[in-house]
Amino acid sequence: MQLAIRKLRDLEVPFLALCMVLPGFMYVLYYYVLDRSTVSQLHYGVSKFLIFLMPFVYVVFVKKQRVKIFTFSRREIAFGLLSGVAVAVIIFALYSLYADNLAFLLAGTDKIRGVLASFGVQSPATYFVMGAFIALGNSLLEEYYWRWFAFRELAEIYSVRAAGLVSSAGFVVHHVIFLMNNLPEGSGGELLAFSGMVFLGGLFWCYLYYKFKSITAPFICHIIADMALIWLGYVLLFKSTIV
Repeated sequence: MQLAIRKLRDLEVPFLALCMVLPGFMYVLYYYVLDRSTVSQLHYGVSKFLIFLMPFVYVVFVKKQRVKIFTFSRREIAFGLLSGVAVAVIIFALYSLYADNLAFLLAGTDKIRGVLASFGVQSPATYFVMGAFIALGNSLLEEYYWRWFAFRELAEIYSVRAAGLVSSAGFVVHHVIFLMNNLPEGSGGELLAFSGMVFLGGLFWCYLYYKFKSITAPFICHIIADMALIWLGYVLLFKSTIV
């Protein structure tokens, strides 16, 4: 058993490389290989389970470490809240500046409605139920995977700066695939801009994790950022005005 564990430790870098590309690969399967109309929910559940399971098994059974992802100091909670509000303000400000090109954003809503319909989301009520899961569950999973696991493990092997850059690049990939398949045609500039913002968000959340050695602050910030984006999605899909 110990020999097997040592061999697994020798495969640490290849394993981390696999973890960097796995979420993106699951999105490639979803968009380009599988029939989304029949297996989307099963595929989504399996991919999220794998993303949770792989770091847990590696840290607990290979590295023999405890899983401790949260601490709850007042300072990090306050930092998460304040930074999250700041990010939300930036998101709404950028949206307001982009209002003159609202027709472009609306051009992509039919594709997004199709994706949502495959998950049974066709009304504001079901949209906000899904939004609550994204803001809470998906944000938690992403911070657990990309900051607590990927960034932390990479920082033990390489420099903190390299770990932030690599883990944030991995974090961007599945967002890029989603955007490529849901933005209107001819939106390469917007794709680049949105991807750049996701990358900067990943870097900032790496910084918060590094600062507090916990995902509490980045998780809170991520929740608020996602809530802002979910509200804008509601505006585009159902409402048409931001307030």
